Amino acid sequence: MTRLDGACPIPGLGWAFRIHTLHTSETDAPYLTGTWHHGGTQSTGPGCALWLALAARAGGEVDLALFADHEQISDTFAPVARYTGLAPGTWLRTAAPAIAAHPYVALEHTGTERANRHRAARAILAYLITRP
Repeated sequence: MTRLDGACPIPGLGWAFRIHTLHTSETDAPYLTGTWHHGGTQSTGPGCALWLALAARAGGEVDLALFADHEQISDTFAPVARYTGLAPGTWLRTAAPAIAAHPYVALEHTGTERANRHRAARAILAYLITRP
């Protein structure tokens, strides 16, 4: 597993990150664990996954797209969310609610026990934030 956070360098075009777990904390910045894949190829791992694609702009801003594997059609992706023009280092905080709400991603929270009980509330909030 590879750790990915807002401070990590953004790879060149053609790379996508298969998100396994979103790690959150009441004291630290969120981070993801998963694996990098090149060329849009889905991994041979079982089950569907949520994918993250990042692109750095010339001015330093970051574009981000989330795609999910299609459950019935192999090698097909469905768009989940897209963010453009994000400040460097903030892209993960911006995308975290949409990532946390997705059923293909495990959520691991370090902190008080009550935070884990509010996943449904976070999912509803993520839906409202990402809705056009």
